[in-house]
Parts: sequence; C-alpha cells; structure tokens
Amino acid sequence: MAKENNFINAQATIYNELGNIYEQKKEYDTALVYFDKALELNKNDKINHSNTYLNKAKIYFNQEDYRLAIYHLENNLKNISNTNWSNLKCPILQYTSKAYFLLNDSLNGYKYLAEYQKEANNYYLNNQNKTELLR
Repeated sequence: MAKENNFINAQATIYNELGNIYEQKKEYDTALVYFDKALELNKNDKINHSNTYLNKAKIYFNQEDYRLAIYHLENNLKNISNTNWSNLKCPILQYTSKAYFLLNDSLNGYKYLAEYQKEANNYYLNNQNKTELLR
C-alpha cells in the first residue's frame, strides 16, 4: 500500500522495521538487504537515514566484523556531527567504543567512550532543563 501510493517515508520505515525483525532472528544477510532498501529511500530524510545506518552498523558489529562496523559508525557520526541528536549519537559512540575495545585498540576505545559520556551527559542535562521548564 505504501509503495502503491508512493509514500516514500512509510516504505523506508517498513523496510527498516523488516530489517530489525530479521536482525532479531539473526538473519543478518536478509536484514542488510532491507536496511539497504530503506537507506536508498530515506536518503533525503537525515534522521531516519542515520537511524537505519546505525542499524546496518549493528549488523556488522553482531557479525563481529568490527572494522566494517566502525567504518559505518564513524561515517554516520560525521553525517550528524552538526546536529543535537544525542539520542542517536549516544548509541553510535557506544558501539564505536565497544568495537575498538574488541579490536584491542583501547586508545580509540577510550576516546569514543569519553565522547559517549560527554554526549550522554549533555542529553541528560537537556532533558532535565526541559522537565524543569514544564513544572
């Protein structure tokens, strides 16, 4: 139905969710196919594109292809560096840190861990400020 009515964002969301389902089933190759379809459709929707790109990187991480995961994670981080999307940056930084540690590269592991902690703190403080404004 989404395809018939040319609802591009809906199609991309459906493909992304199918990718998530196949990831949970550990059918990683099929998940990658759906994530790639979603990426093609949502290339002009920066936040959803970034989220799907993170999902794709997680597949490589789960397959223990840490170098490929890092490649995708770092590219993703570059693409959203000028945003305030801490909710996306935090898992990207966390996975990047873990991947470097698993490759026995503790220097980069700690670098990304520190960036993650800083970003998580900013996210917490921003949400605290919003909560106080609502009171």
